[in-house]
Amino acid sequence: MFLGPNRGHYRRSTCNRRIWHPAVDGAYPEEGGKAPRAARPVLVDATPLPGVPPAAAQQPGLLLLPPWPRAVPGQRWSPPRGRGRTRFDLQEEHAVASWLPIKPGLVPHGVRHSHQTWMIEDGIPEVLRHDRLGHRMKGIQAPYSHVSQSMPEELKRALQRRWEEALDERIAMCPRSPVALLDELLTSRRQRRGGTISQASPIGRWTPSP
Repeated sequence: MFLGPNRGHYRRSTCNRRIWHPAVDGAYPEEGGKAPRAARPVLVDATPLPGVPPAAAQQPGLLLLPPWPRAVPGQRWSPPRGRGRTRFDLQEEHAVASWLPIKPGLVPHGVRHSHQTWMIEDGIPEVLRHDRLGHRMKGIQAPYSHVSQSMPEELKRALQRRWEEALDERIAMCPRSPVALLDELLTSRRQRRGGTISQASPIGRWTPSP
């Protein structure tokens, strides 16, 4: 799902720091070692909703340098300066913000638990749930339960329904996205529903990497 600038896969630790934690926690994770660094929010220009990280932060060498530390209540705060700091060229047309967390504390393995819960809610047979997650059934049911030809079709219909509902929920939040792939999906979904939007497209303000 998450490919790097050269269309290859990130290392697991790199993906966690650069993509997973910023999305689910709304912040780059804290780091220890010789140069410890506290967790920092994901800074974005929210002029095109839902916000685009500053261009400098998208360069491979700067992804590990979150832009600004959190403000401390009661203390005067100003953007940090210096070499290696990612910062906005603040103009009046920019709306500086930070991303809200999607699901704080969620880890990649937790997605498997969510998937299992969805299948239970959708009434997917137990034998197919085990097969889907790569598990083996235990007990007397194991040798007598098998995945039929119709079961996977039932699962695909259930997942397709959840996917379309997720797109509808995203459209209700904001009908466009500065991420080209997501914007294409949202546009296609709106067209199928016959919906229109009045919000200006954010794509013209920001050109995504190929």
